[in-house]
Amino acid sequence: MAFGASVNTIDLAASCLGIYLLGTFFVLWVNGLNLFITVQGFTVTSMLTVLIGCIANIILDPVFIYGLDMGVRGAAVATVISQGMSAVWVIAFLCSGKSPIRLSFWKMKLNFKLMGITLGLGLSPFIMYATESLVLIVYNSGMQLYGNDMYVAAMSVVFSIHMIILLPISGLCAGAVPIISFNYGANNFSRVKKTFRLLLICCLGFAFATELPIELFPKAFFRLFSNDSSLLELGSAPLRIYVAASILMSVQNAVQNTFISIGEARSSIFIALLRKIVLLIPLALILPKFGGLGVWGLFLAEPISDTISATTSAFIFRRKSRVLLVEAKLSEA
Repeated sequence: MAFGASVNTIDLAASCLGIYLLGTFFVLWVNGLNLFITVQGFTVTSMLTVLIGCIANIILDPVFIYGLDMGVRGAAVATVISQGMSAVWVIAFLCSGKSPIRLSFWKMKLNFKLMGITLGLGLSPFIMYATESLVLIVYNSGMQLYGNDMYVAAMSVVFSIHMIILLPISGLCAGAVPIISFNYGANNFSRVKKTFRLLLICCLGFAFATELPIELFPKAFFRLFSNDSSLLELGSAPLRIYVAASILMSVQNAVQNTFISIGEARSSIFIALLRKIVLLIPLALILPKFGGLGVWGLFLAEPISDTISATTSAFIFRRKSRVLLVEAKLSEA
């Protein structure tokens, strides 16, 4: 209840979550080990990892939800099976002769120094994903407090549509990380700059290309999730407001991942904390109480925090990158 579920939805949520948590192990295997396929140059294979899970989920969802009449529990079962299929694919490839770096459970040894460096760099993405859950809790609770179940449903659709913009951008950034890291380590600073510029252009271009049709035809995107006329009327305007600053968010993603690429964990962590912990969550708690804004305060919190954090990220990156490049050139000399 404290997370925003009402008496009408708590039982459905609990039954789905209980099954879905069983697949967490598979998700960890896929997300962690698929990167080892990518950095070895097998980008098509790593892409197939994702596609296998997605396609299997699309096929299995109607089978379990409607064919076996399992409802939301069927959706959870389909997701767990799909994640398991992706996990098997990843492990099979890394244990095969096709992978230059073969996975061997018997040769694994803990290197605490390396673990510390890895955890430091991984802390920023962890904060991004962990705080995303916290944001959902704050928003769902707020929608129940200032609205009702319809607002919670509308917000769920808005979040899902927002992911259409953010997830591909995250994929672009993840693909650029090993390229920037390799060239930064090789002191090829011109290629580091070139890669960052290309990443930024691609992120901005994709964000604009996806945000524009959402702003022009919000109801069409809402219909991908529901044909309920009341939900369409309720959610169309908030959707436009919520995704308004997504283009700026792509700037922050590019900067944050570039900092990870060059080993600037502290800067990346600060940027990750800035948007959600320092700005978004406090704004989501405060704005609804301002002038009776209510749920509209929640919708406005996202573009405001995106604008401030993206501007701050760009400023930090501009100053920090100059210092890092000067230091690197001095050490090279």
